[in-house]
Amino acid sequence: EMFTHDKTRPGFYDTLKAVLAQPPSEYSTLKRIAGLCPLFTVPIVVGTNAAHKEFKNWHRRAETEIKVQGTLNAYPPPRWRNPSCSTS
Repeated sequence: EMFTHDKTRPGFYDTLKAVLAQPPSEYSTLKRIAGLCPLFTVPIVVGTNAAHKEFKNWHRRAETEIKVQGTLNAYPPPRWRNPSCSTS
């Protein structure tokens, strides 16, 4: 809905064109020239993959493997009632 609304605003396409002509850069020019950007991505990818694997395994545990301290409480949503609708 927001995108549809924004498209109707005056100057939307001119602003969009200007922004896309000069996209923001995540890396500094110095790092690009030195070729360091690819070197920085390797540890990030390795760390991300390791974290993903760890979380995936954590979520695959059986219920019997999960240690519970205290008591488990269920909090269902309250019954919704529209005050403007009268049942009487």
